[in-house]
Amino acid sequence: MNRLRPALCIRGGCSYIRLEGKVAIITGAASGIGEATAKVFVENGAFVVVADIQEELGLKVVASIGGPDHKAIYKKCDVTVEKQVEETVAFAIEKYGTLDIMYSNAGIMGPIESILDMDIWKRFSTVPWQ
Repeated sequence: MNRLRPALCIRGGCSYIRLEGKVAIITGAASGIGEATAKVFVENGAFVVVADIQEELGLKVVASIGGPDHKAIYKKCDVTVEKQVEETVAFAIEKYGTLDIMYSNAGIMGPIESILDMDIWKRFSTVPWQ
């Protein structure tokens, strides 16, 4: 039986997140918004693949939120490399038998240039957007 846990209550009304038993991949989950999202997903019953290029931080996130049920697992993934994204999806399906949620949170790091000098299309064209 699915348990519903309130996620947000404003002015007497509650919104419910139904994540019990769902499987999610969260990219960029080793820190910041991705880490916070992974924590909320696990708290609401989801199994989470923490996908990030920062292995040490990713493993720390898993250790802090996984709990005795092993609700979180780390997978190294660079979202600019399509093969690694495919491998991460295959990893989640092999581990949990399904994939319900893809949460695309990873950013692309690099030197910051003047907006006038940037070729934005080239910068982001290496990310598999499909």
